[in-house]
Amino acid sequence: MEALQHWCHQQSRGAAVWIFGGGVPKNYTLQAEPMLSQILSVEAGGFDINLQICVDVEDNGALSPCPSGEGHTWGKNSAECVTDNSLYLRADVTVVLPWLTHFVLSKEKLRRSPLRLYDRLSEAVEILDQAVHGAR
Repeated sequence: MEALQHWCHQQSRGAAVWIFGGGVPKNYTLQAEPMLSQILSVEAGGFDINLQICVDVEDNGALSPCPSGEGHTWGKNSAECVTDNSLYLRADVTVVLPWLTHFVLSKEKLRRSPLRLYDRLSEAVEILDQAVHGAR
């Protein structure tokens, strides 16, 4: 995850994340940015755009529903992301996802060729490895 996110930033593409639910999958995805900056000493700016759809509420103290924009305190999202490009939608994913998918796929201007990031994993790992060894 760290290698792919670092690759996206190196390609000047930025990085966006859509989170459906919360808990461990959310933390696994967002934890890559602090791993890059705090442990591997590689510059990481955090995600540029994030959308989280979760039915849980925050008032019970659980971390699963906490908005991913709150992760700015750990470098998981950029400051601009939190103020301009972060959305927490309290809704059931099974209700919202079909409508969201229909919207995105029906808009011609939103269509683009898939990046197939997993196919670039070897290249991403090599670039991250060079950045880590160059930083130490």
